[in-house]
Amino acid sequence: MENKSKNYKKIILISIIIYFIIAIILYLTSNKVSSYKVVKGTLNNDKYYTGISVFDEEIIKSNTKGYVNYYLNEGSKVKVGEKIFTVSNSKLNENTISNPSYKTVINNFKDDYNDVHFSNTYNLFNSINNKLLDQSNDDNNAYVSKDSGIISYNIDSMVKYNSQNISNKIFNLTNYTTYDTRSNEKVNKYSPVAKIIKSLDWKIALNIDETSYKTLSNKDGKDIQIMFVSDNKTEWATFELKEKDNKYICILSLKNGLIRYYNDRFVDIKIILEKATGLKIPTSAIIEKSFFKIPTEYITTDDSTSKRGVILNNEDKKFVETKIYYIDEETNEAYVNISNLNIGYKLLNPTDNTSFTIEKLSKLKGVFLINKGYAEFKRVEILVKNKDYAIIEDNSDYGLNVYDIITINGSEVKDEDLI
Repeated sequence: MENKSKNYKKIILISIIIYFIIAIILYLTSNKVSSYKVVKGTLNNDKYYTGISVFDEEIIKSNTKGYVNYYLNEGSKVKVGEKIFTVSNSKLNENTISNPSYKTVINNFKDDYNDVHFSNTYNLFNSINNKLLDQSNDDNNAYVSKDSGIISYNIDSMVKYNSQNISNKIFNLTNYTTYDTRSNEKVNKYSPVAKIIKSLDWKIALNIDETSYKTLSNKDGKDIQIMFVSDNKTEWATFELKEKDNKYICILSLKNGLIRYYNDRFVDIKIILEKATGLKIPTSAIIEKSFFKIPTEYITTDDSTSKRGVILNNEDKKFVETKIYYIDEETNEAYVNISNLNIGYKLLNPTDNTSFTIEKLSKLKGVFLINKGYAEFKRVEILVKNKDYAIIEDNSDYGLNVYDIITINGSEVKDEDLI
């Protein structure tokens, strides 16, 4: 009895040693990969663009030559009948700046001066000019506004575009020019001296890629939210899409925000193209894998082994086990592994004895599940993705579930690799 007891102990000890040896071998030979636990999440597919602002604007030209003096500051609201500027044969008498009222204007400017808003220097000049103009009573060549709107003295070569003629040409900036009319005191007849923006409705033209074009084309509704990068303000806009010669334009129409951006011809914005909730995974985990796609009626179960597979349509009518990775319910087609089959194989329908020939490979997007210690391909249905993460469909057949463990880099492993 004692010898038997010792033998049992030896057997147990040897078994434990063998177990550890096997475990060490498996560990040393297994693929070391980084893993990720699948969680639920939400993802916005944000796209950043530099858009071109298009306003309902009109250039105001001088009707004579001379010295321009402005009544209104940059960005001022103007009413119909209000004076904007006057053109004189000679400069106004600047010596009157010694008057205490002008000193008050200058001191207020000094208190509020900021390098970031250097353009306010022009507003100082206009404030002084206003007092000089009031004193001079020189209204002979004063321009009176025919419209209400916003006055600007920044004019560029984009003023020729309006809501009716936006095309791909707007993005050609080769000959783009811009200037501030206040930098020239003396002007010729018909020289541009100001512009008036006559409507608070405005547009932003975006040069987009084909993917964004398709995404927006399939979007429910025509409203979209945008964010201005300069100040993180958000606005809602409607959009219109244009396509010509494989070039794509998105035209945003806005009813708000013009007061803030009337002087910005180029605006950096963020658009939320898509928003989805589901399972969140790294995009680096997603790979494409090749399969044979066969009609589901050719899938059968072997009576002796209870395994699923197909029957080759040859003399032997051989059963071949096949692993099903996904079944498309709409087309009634199954995606099966390619290890036991080849292009050109003929399959037998066990119900009506019809034949199907495997002709080509098909691909599925998926990730490698490693819950069981080895890599197992699982198909994913991507709802939305960005550079780092993707949101995939939850509770999909042959797919992932929350808290599953997957490889972070799908290209590092192959199907059935030990992990």
